[in-house]
Amino acid sequence: MTFTTGFLYPQIDEEKCVNCELCYKVCPESNQVSLNKNSLPNTCLAAIHKDLGILMESSSGGAFPAIIQSFDEDGKTIVFGATFDENMQVVHKSAYGKLSYKIFQKSKYVQSNLDKSFSEIKQLLKDNKRVIFSGTPCQIAGLKNYIGNLSDNLLCVELLCHGVSSPGVFKSYINYLEHIHKSKVISFSFRNKDVKKGMWKDCLTSVSFNNGKILHNNFDLFTQGFLQGLFLRDSCLHCQYASRYRIGDIVIGDFWGIDKYNNSFATDKGISLIIPITDKGHRIASRLSNYMNIIEVDIAVALEKNRALSAPTPINQKRSAFFEAFISKPINEAISSNIKHPSLKRRLFNKMPYFIRRKIAKYLLK
Repeated sequence: MTFTTGFLYPQIDEEKCVNCELCYKVCPESNQVSLNKNSLPNTCLAAIHKDLGILMESSSGGAFPAIIQSFDEDGKTIVFGATFDENMQVVHKSAYGKLSYKIFQKSKYVQSNLDKSFSEIKQLLKDNKRVIFSGTPCQIAGLKNYIGNLSDNLLCVELLCHGVSSPGVFKSYINYLEHIHKSKVISFSFRNKDVKKGMWKDCLTSVSFNNGKILHNNFDLFTQGFLQGLFLRDSCLHCQYASRYRIGDIVIGDFWGIDKYNNSFATDKGISLIIPITDKGHRIASRLSNYMNIIEVDIAVALEKNRALSAPTPINQKRSAFFEAFISKPINEAISSNIKHPSLKRRLFNKMPYFIRRKIAKYLLK
């Protein structure tokens, strides 16, 4: 981790290095290797999990649990995904069983520490085990380069990625919250549906503390900094994977804009965008209707409101100023002085019940 930005970077152990350059050859960023990328199909899926409990515990429509349920018919598949550890750091861990999705639910807008995940996956595949890996497109590219041809039993679930935030910035923010509220943070939810009747579009942040206090905020400083691209990793700002050519077997994300296309399918509880890419992805997608309500939609609808399908997140012109402030100022000041704050009109609009806001939006679209 670097002091100035707080991002994780690989380190070479010079004493063990034999100059084979294999690390460079498999790196998806340093070496623009030729990967088997596939173009977006003409159609995609809008999907909502049929199980209300799973839906409400997911950030959008519950696509990842449904994919695990569809792929893992006997409960023996090992699933790798991002979760929080006991120190509130985002890490990749493994789990297996029908309920393995539970530790991976909800979005984490922070760069995850992969640790030894790739080597563990490679050994599992050598042992003929089935594996699901969920991650950003660059992580999937790195994994595919690392394992070579051992991909028959591997399903890569690609997250539609806005970019990853600095783990160092997130750690500083957690420390700030713990100092202000005088208690250890034990959970952090970027997208809480249990508040305000499940308004999934609001990015309602929910933070739980060891002393029993729970903090709800629809203008959380860290979340706003992430959404505005203030402290994204530099490589995210010119990401080669934010294009119509995808690296995973199946792509999942939020289906922004689906209410304009099909208002009857709109809900305040979350809708997933699912895009099967490979033959393996299409086979899984064909089973999802067992667990989800699904409609097929033209890919143009998804492209309209989901920039990450075609281009990287725009560079925030205050990014450099933020990281300069990050070194010398308290984290709340560094973020607050470099983000755009919502107008009074927007704040009042966000406080309205969801059904009223839908009516207003529908009226404005006429």
